[in-house]
Amino acid sequence: ELLGWNFINVSDQSEVLQEIESQRNLMLLVIFLSVFFVIAMIILVTHHMTGSIARIVRGMKKAGEGDLSVRVPPAKNMPSELETITKQFNKMMGQMNELVEEVRVVSARQKDAEITALEAQINPHFLYNTLNVINSIAILEDVPEISELATGLGDMFRYNISGGSLVT
Repeated sequence: ELLGWNFINVSDQSEVLQEIESQRNLMLLVIFLSVFFVIAMIILVTHHMTGSIARIVRGMKKAGEGDLSVRVPPAKNMPSELETITKQFNKMMGQMNELVEEVRVVSARQKDAEITALEAQINPHFLYNTLNVINSIAILEDVPEISELATGLGDMFRYNISGGSLVT
């Protein structure tokens, strides 16, 4: 501008249009490759996440079917949220196993206690009934010695079972 000169660039219009067309084609190729790359990355990441989620869901379904021994192994590159879910699921299944085992043991003990209590009730009654039958037969057969023995034995059992106090 200081010299007053004007520069004029003259180009053939077809060359300029060809250059624009080539730049447009290059830009479309870059856009297509970028979109393809982004879609591939999305598929890769979601496939990894859905694989981890599918593993957790399979474990939950097995647990729902009654298999309380199921555990979901955490994957090496599992997202931290899914890893937390996996660890908590495994912890919960362990606690459920412990509770089920505890309930089983308590139920077994309760059944044993009930059986023992019933046996404790049945045995004296059975013994007293047997002694009463022996006493009745002895009276019918006119054997007073056996009747006295059966009555004395019954009194002795009643005394022992009652804790040493006389029960009539």
